[in-house]
Amino acid sequence: MTRRNEENSARANAFVDAYRQASAVQFQSQPPDLRAQLTDAETHGWPDVEYMLHYAAYCHAATSALPQAARIAAAVDQMRKLADRLGDPVVGAMTTAIEARVRGSALNDGDVNLEQDEVDLAHAIARLDDADPESPFRGIAFFACAIAYAQSAAVQLEVDMYDRVEAANHNLPDQYHELRTITLREVAQNRVSALLDLACEQAELGNRDEAAKMAAGALDRPLVRVIGACSEAIDRQLAELQVLSALARRPPLLRPPTTHPSQHPGIAAFEHLATAIRLTDSGQSEAAADAALQAGEELQGEMIRTMHGYALSIAARRHPQDPLIEQYIHTLAEDRRHARQRLIGAARARIQAESVRIENAKLTERAFSDELTGLGNRHALARHLGVIARSVSPDVVAVLLVDIDEFKAINDAFGHLVGDEVLRRVGRLLDGHVRAGDVVVRLGGDEFVVVAHGAGTEQAITSAQRLIEVAADAGWSEVAEGLRVGISVGVSAGHPADVHSLIDQADQGLYRAKQSGRGRVAMID
Repeated sequence: MTRRNEENSARANAFVDAYRQASAVQFQSQPPDLRAQLTDAETHGWPDVEYMLHYAAYCHAATSALPQAARIAAAVDQMRKLADRLGDPVVGAMTTAIEARVRGSALNDGDVNLEQDEVDLAHAIARLDDADPESPFRGIAFFACAIAYAQSAAVQLEVDMYDRVEAANHNLPDQYHELRTITLREVAQNRVSALLDLACEQAELGNRDEAAKMAAGALDRPLVRVIGACSEAIDRQLAELQVLSALARRPPLLRPPTTHPSQHPGIAAFEHLATAIRLTDSGQSEAAADAALQAGEELQGEMIRTMHGYALSIAARRHPQDPLIEQYIHTLAEDRRHARQRLIGAARARIQAESVRIENAKLTERAFSDELTGLGNRHALARHLGVIARSVSPDVVAVLLVDIDEFKAINDAFGHLVGDEVLRRVGRLLDGHVRAGDVVVRLGGDEFVVVAHGAGTEQAITSAQRLIEVAADAGWSEVAEGLRVGISVGVSAGHPADVHSLIDQADQGLYRAKQSGRGRVAMID
């Protein structure tokens, strides 16, 4: 294994290990000590690993039984800085989803723009749909989107995101095989939680048989979250399964003896809700209402989802003989269901609109891009020249017209595949050795043009000569043994309003350079 391969393997292992911790620390009582790993990742120059370690810190703080707003904010702030540093659209989208979830969990603070959060989340998902399918972040990012939707009780959208997670995991490179296992384990459990929500919704609406059927289906799904999970996570999973068992009209699950009382409010809430459901089914409405009120109090502090509404509806049915109370509860439940459906429909429409916008942007980019080199094409040059011609800037503008010497002979001697690679490399060479702000375009064939703003004749000639030297020394033998490539450049400079004339003058200069022996710079007098 080469040194580079060893480095890549070590980096991938560190990334997977960081994500393993992000999964394992959820619901634990003590925060993880990640200082040594963060120092190691920073020393190696692995910002992706740093990001995942801060994500682990965030996961712990976000699932803690006690308020952790400061730690959540600190972790998310570090993640945003690293996302901006990486410049990876997948990491950026993942961070956007987490930020939306954090803001959505603070609904009572009064400083939340839910509409903007929904727009940001839709944009993140559309970007992920269009992103590199082999990115190790992609499945995790979709998972973050799922949790953001779970926060707003958009359970169907949450499930949509889990489908995307599973599809993304199919494309992961082999070096991330454990990442696939961990993520699918998380998805398996969270799908069951989502199905629990949907079953509670059906029960709240009075569709008790449908709720039982959905709960039975959730119970029969394979669960693998217990493997490698902390005791709090196991307790939470078992508590959710108890609610599902009650909804499915099955006997309570046998529970292993606990060595410590759970500190997480959601676990106790699930246990109270399971009791309330069983009492309701047995006709003990007053005792069911008491248990449901206990569940509702705990759930209010944990989440605003359908389970909370279902618990309150059981509590309100303390005297079920009153038909007006029953009608009122049913009307409220229907209104809440319709509100969720509108939210989900609007969110799906936003995602679709963002996908269309991204696709249109790509089509526009392709219309102005050269397919082979990735540089601008003639359309892009025409658009840019139009802007220059209308400019009122007093600065001069220079035009460098570049042609590959004897390009036909290169194609004849080495083949068109080599010729295409020469064009690509010359394009990269030009783009990499001009100033920031200069525009490089492939006109077609083996001709390129550089439009340099604020460059006079002398500076343009100096730049052209440097490009000729760089092209000659570009190591062409790496492409094909015996290959040599040179370029000739025609130069002109003048006022921006005369830019179209400058193109013609540079063309005449290029002709003169070719006639003078190639591999040189020339301009007309």
